[in-house]
Amino acid sequence: MLGGGLLGGCSGVDLVDALTPRGGYALEGDLAYGPGPRQRIDLYTPDEVAADVPLVVFFYGGRWQAGEKAGFRFVAQAFAARGYPVALPDYRLYPEARWRGILDDGAAAIAFLAARTNRPIVVVGHSAGAYIAAMLALDQARLEVAGVSPCRVAGGIGLAGPYDFLPIEEDDIKGVFGPGLAEPETQPVTFVDANDPPMLLATGTDDETVRPRNTASLAARLRAAGAEQVERHLAAQVGRRHRVLMESAHTGRTEQFAEVRFAAPQPRGRIVTATIAGTDGARLCA
Repeated sequence: MLGGGLLGGCSGVDLVDALTPRGGYALEGDLAYGPGPRQRIDLYTPDEVAADVPLVVFFYGGRWQAGEKAGFRFVAQAFAARGYPVALPDYRLYPEARWRGILDDGAAAIAFLAARTNRPIVVVGHSAGAYIAAMLALDQARLEVAGVSPCRVAGGIGLAGPYDFLPIEEDDIKGVFGPGLAEPETQPVTFVDANDPPMLLATGTDDETVRPRNTASLAARLRAAGAEQVERHLAAQVGRRHRVLMESAHTGRTEQFAEVRFAAPQPRGRIVTATIAGTDGARLCA
């Protein structure tokens, strides 16, 4: 199970956004990657950006049923302040789309961005967004159908994500992954193989919303497939706070959130795991 209150939206997002600086980047808003009103991307380009850094594509969470890119400018600013261009896609939500349609939107967004830049792409997500990021990083066939070489995705970062959550018990989540019983093809762990890109997985040790065993399970599958294991355990006090990984992105404690260590293509199959017990301290990936 994923836990009670599964994958809710991030609290305090409006306040965090209001406190986020608006300078240091150029914004191209509402770029269309599809015909629908939710198939739009905001692209943030730092005023100073190195030629060899990746494009970060961030997928927000919201139980696959809520959320919009306008509320996550603070995420873009956290990365842009460190010199990373950032794309924030909207995507269709349930009940307009079920899981396949949501992932198709994610793949279409990647295809649109890959056509605009030669930069390697790092997919990042929180909660339900981490599910999208993981599925796009691990299921190479989905990207190929969208016309993207899987090698364009140089890495993936999942924050408090659901990766191995069958059987589904929550009625509204059953709808997202229906009709009928959800099959293993809905799970990121199903698609692990030796060709997967580098992955960084972070979770709170006592997260009761998306339980840490999701991260442990995906990490174990990656190791079993031959991925290189690098672990970093951070200590402080996240406790049960599923949302703190996101809310800390606005603060001065953003190193562990915003440092992307996939600036150049790395051996596929490398994994970095991080079990987060706090928001202060060292970076997730050194």
